[in-house]
Amino acid sequence: MGLYPPLINDISTDLQNPPAFYYHAKEEPKRSWVYPQGQAAQQKEHYPQVRPLDGPPGISPQVVFEQVQELAKGQKDWTILFVDEKALRLEGMATTAILRFRDDFVIEVRTVGEGGDSAHAQVHMRSKSRLGRSDFGANAKRIVGFFNQIKDRLSKGQ
Repeated sequence: MGLYPPLINDISTDLQNPPAFYYHAKEEPKRSWVYPQGQAAQQKEHYPQVRPLDGPPGISPQVVFEQVQELAKGQKDWTILFVDEKALRLEGMATTAILRFRDDFVIEVRTVGEGGDSAHAQVHMRSKSRLGRSDFGANAKRIVGFFNQIKDRLSKGQ
């Protein structure tokens, strides 16, 4: 990671097919909700730790989503705005601690693999600041922190 954070404020675990903001786009149609592909190289360079989270073998995507949803609802300063149980996705808003900025996020649990024993859950998340050109690393930190909590919870079988 470089000395200064890059001038980006939209971070995703999937740079080719980032989770989409459907609820947010409906509620705020004048804002751009398209992931800025031009920043993907900067994100890879500065935040290599931001990547998808593979669920443990043998745990269904539905169970992983239940854990994601429960943990997301318990996050301090997070508000869950929309849950789609069928699509295994949720959208919400996080409020930063000191300056009380609002950032938007979406979390999806996807099924990857060919089916059978090779299929497993994979968690993706995207976090986007509402203001400014740079988030000073807040969105990447939010994703990594949440994923660490999910990993811990899933490893304990909760």
